[in-house]
Amino acid sequence: MIRIYTVIIVVVLITVVLAAGCIEESVDFLPDFILGRETVVEQLSPQDLAQWQLVGKGIVKADDSENALILTEGAESGGITLVSRKSYGRRVTLSFDVKPMSFEGINFVFLSASDKVTQGELKVRDDHRGDMEFWTDGRVQNYIFAFHNGFYDSKPFIKKNPGLKDVAMSKDLVKAKNTYSVEVGRKGRRLWIKIDGDVVVRGRDRARGGLPGGKIGFRLRGPGAGSYTCQFRNVVIAEEK
Repeated sequence: MIRIYTVIIVVVLITVVLAAGCIEESVDFLPDFILGRETVVEQLSPQDLAQWQLVGKGIVKADDSENALILTEGAESGGITLVSRKSYGRRVTLSFDVKPMSFEGINFVFLSASDKVTQGELKVRDDHRGDMEFWTDGRVQNYIFAFHNGFYDSKPFIKKNPGLKDVAMSKDLVKAKNTYSVEVGRKGRRLWIKIDGDVVVRGRDRARGGLPGGKIGFRLRGPGAGSYTCQFRNVVIAEEK
């Protein structure tokens, strides 16, 4: 009788584990934090974002009349990235509205940017030129979420650095629009991009545990020097602790 009960308990435990795995893989559950554990860390105004670190040659401006943060590349730019002053954990989501001022530009978001060598906080010199290689090669590790690739006309994707390793890519191009409502996030190894409420890319880092937490960055790059500008509004960062 004891042996029968033991077998039943083992079967029940296996069923629970498998069911939990199915739930975890579900698209419906992927972007949402566990009920009761979500903490809204910051609702960032344009003035708040203007205090982040600007990496590369460009201009960051809080526009009160537009209620928006405006990022513009400068002359001879290698791309610009606006980097958070603080780091966030392994279960974080970033949502925002963005208005690219031209179709040809490129927009990325970095999550969990940290120092690969020390596994600690990422530090970037204020005079850095802003080239993309800084974020993809060497000692910087992060996830890249691409949602507007007009210059290359490519599909939204998620990659892991260093090395630009593929995590996931959308099957379809996202129709160019004047304004996007974007959500990018991660729950441990699980990563996703939402555009206008729809999951367009979802994937999973194959490495156990995924990257550690780190800083957040908004990156933009146009086809020519000083040619690309974006407006950002309604920026919210939520972190599950």
